[in-house]
Amino acid sequence: MAKLGVLFNIEELGGGAYGYSAYRILLRILGRNLLFESLLSDGDVGPNWEYYCIAIELNDISRLHQIKSTLFRSNTKGLAKRQFRFLDGPSLDNAPLVIAGFVDSYGQLHNCETWFVTKAWEGSETAPDRTDISENDSAITESNIHVVQHEPKIDPGEHSPGEIFGKKYLILDVCKGGMGLVYIAEDLESLKDNIILRMAFKTFQARYLWDTNAIQRFEREALNWVRLGKHPNLVHAMVVQQIEAKPYIWLEFVDGMSLAEHLSQKRMGVKEVLDVALQFCSGIRYAYENHGLLHRDVKPGNIMISHDGVVKITDFGLSKIQAEFAEAHSRRSGVPFGPDETLTLSNQYATGAGVCVGTPAYLAPEAILDQPGVDIRADIYSFGIVLFEMLTGQRPFHGHQIFQQHVRVVPPPVRSLNPDLTPQFEEIVNRCLMKDPAHRYASFAKLEEALLEITGDQPKKVSVGIPPIDEKNRQLLQGFSFMELGKYQEAIRWFEEVIKIDAKDAEAYNNIGVCLGNLKNFEEAAVHIEKAVTIRPDYPEAWANLGSVYYRLKRFEEGIRTCNRAILLRPDWAEAQSNKGINLLALDQLEEAMSCFESAMRMDPKYWKAYAQAGEAQARSGNTRKAIEYFNKALAIAPREAYLLALAAACLHDLGQTEEAKALLGKAQEVDAQDSMVIQVSRLLK
Repeated sequence: MAKLGVLFNIEELGGGAYGYSAYRILLRILGRNLLFESLLSDGDVGPNWEYYCIAIELNDISRLHQIKSTLFRSNTKGLAKRQFRFLDGPSLDNAPLVIAGFVDSYGQLHNCETWFVTKAWEGSETAPDRTDISENDSAITESNIHVVQHEPKIDPGEHSPGEIFGKKYLILDVCKGGMGLVYIAEDLESLKDNIILRMAFKTFQARYLWDTNAIQRFEREALNWVRLGKHPNLVHAMVVQQIEAKPYIWLEFVDGMSLAEHLSQKRMGVKEVLDVALQFCSGIRYAYENHGLLHRDVKPGNIMISHDGVVKITDFGLSKIQAEFAEAHSRRSGVPFGPDETLTLSNQYATGAGVCVGTPAYLAPEAILDQPGVDIRADIYSFGIVLFEMLTGQRPFHGHQIFQQHVRVVPPPVRSLNPDLTPQFEEIVNRCLMKDPAHRYASFAKLEEALLEITGDQPKKVSVGIPPIDEKNRQLLQGFSFMELGKYQEAIRWFEEVIKIDAKDAEAYNNIGVCLGNLKNFEEAAVHIEKAVTIRPDYPEAWANLGSVYYRLKRFEEGIRTCNRAILLRPDWAEAQSNKGINLLALDQLEEAMSCFESAMRMDPKYWKAYAQAGEAQARSGNTRKAIEYFNKALAIAPREAYLLALAAACLHDLGQTEEAKALLGKAQEVDAQDSMVIQVSRLLK
């Protein structure tokens, strides 16, 4: 059984019967029905026994997800603060709890010998009317504890703490910056193994949804970051995945704070600064020397420090491969180049000399002046600003004329602000901050050598902190990232490399088949996916994908059989049901097809393709208004799907809503003017 410990603040519960108050709160928030078939235990926990813990054990992991999400969202007085609200894993196993009772499938409490648990249970309802009970509701315990409303959503299309996204990730926190949006989330599936697995997921903010250039920048960032692979001083970007029709970068979760937060709390000592500097040099050297990547936004906010003192460089959103600078130089010389090579990235600040990239307080003079050949020495200048800030507690330049200061003003002497600093260390900072790049350190390797001369030590050796990834799996993740971003030819090349290592890797064959299908090479797609299910007959995703390919090849009966095989292996998978539905629809079995689409929607309310396919089914049967209802639901999840936008536009045209149809078609053309459905509807609306 998976289990979860819920912590209550004993001081806030008040009185001698705090256990009764805790159960009343738990039942008021959850109701009985979420606790059916669960084993309840309780007891005092914490270093000073300041918390009361109620542990819930369940076989139904999805219900435990719902319980954790509901409790996380609540601001109920008496619950522990969010960061201390739950016990999982060994901490829960070692807690001194005693069994309080077992709840059967009818909601009856058994084997309970504790009066206050029985009393609270008997006074509870089967289910609360809602999870966001108002602050004005009446008191629920003698100590006047009440439930208050949880926070509203951040923005349409974005998530807030306490929500579950991707069907299994509980959002713990949300961070915004520039165009990026980062969710700190917990993998609820890890509850099965009674552990805590936390991740960070980065995507773009909802306000950039129709900014094609911004989305392309995000995709470049994602691929650059994933290419970096693993290094102990870099935040590891593992893979890019589409979740709810939006690309996310899976990032290593760093349990700590940014250097910016660290600096806001205390002044750093010279030894601590040296330690951070050496670790930073190690990470940035790896990115540049092995992958040619410049960071181009070095600042304290992009340097994480874990609780055990490990430095992790993050946010390669402004990084560019060195070769692109040569292409930029060609542009200035009048030689044309493709739109993907533009240096116009996020956090842009226009100057009289042109457009520069980065954060103003940390920009190198040559980046401001838009000089050709900006290289690693610009990152060294930015890190010189960071060194100055770590050593003195302030930046050398600030104010509305900061660009001119970077270009013309000599920073104040570091030792005038930190007398404990040696002349040798001051010289290192001064050299990093030279206006002319030729007078700075030529590389981070040279800077690292200078820093080591001060310490006389070797840089701190740190462990990676995440499981190692072998070469085959690294290439598999690279290919998957390209596939998720629609770069199918590049993805195929990665998967073919996987097959060279392991000729029986079913996942690689399946993914090649998916890519070929998206490239409309359906015959070859079928060959590869058939190979995958031959190698692994228990591979439900491949069977379902085969059903989709057979549909494209008009082999509808075979498509239904392969989807049935997928459903047998994985009954809760929406895509298998939906793919079965399109094959049934092709055989004019509308009622059976709609049943499959509806099943898919229930299994995964965020699976937009089920709504789209249901809409197509309704449109085919002449029920245009119903079709638009389904298309609208699909577009609420996946608003940038060109095929879907074109279908909705065609239905609006059929209803005589010509202007609305043209507006939707315009959006579809903006996303992908070459999509076959977009071209077809364009002819219709001429």
